[in-house]
Amino acid sequence: MLIKSKTDRAWLACFLDTDGSVYIRTYKSKKGIAYNYPMAALYNSNKEILEKAKSILAGSIIFHYREGVDKRNIKRGNNFSFVFSRTILKQALKELLPYLIDKKEKTEKLLMNWR
Repeated sequence: MLIKSKTDRAWLACFLDTDGSVYIRTYKSKKGIAYNYPMAALYNSNKEILEKAKSILAGSIIFHYREGVDKRNIKRGNNFSFVFSRTILKQALKELLPYLIDKKEKTEKLLMNWR
């Protein structure tokens, strides 16, 4: 098991359900070839909460978004995002799946179509 504690799996799944995203991101190479990458991220203005998630899933990254206006001209506060490491994403999602509620169906589809 990647996430040793049942409590940590439940906590992380709850966080993903409420303040997270599970999605496919498409990137294009310089040659115009499209590549799909499964991704998962958590969002919060409290960095300490994201640090706890990082302690559970070592190797993942926390990004800081400063207060201001985004590219869609929407005012944003001081926020952070935690991006699951791609090397552990599939295993982490498999372990979180039994605890997910809101993101369960989307995560199941993502895992079924993983290449």
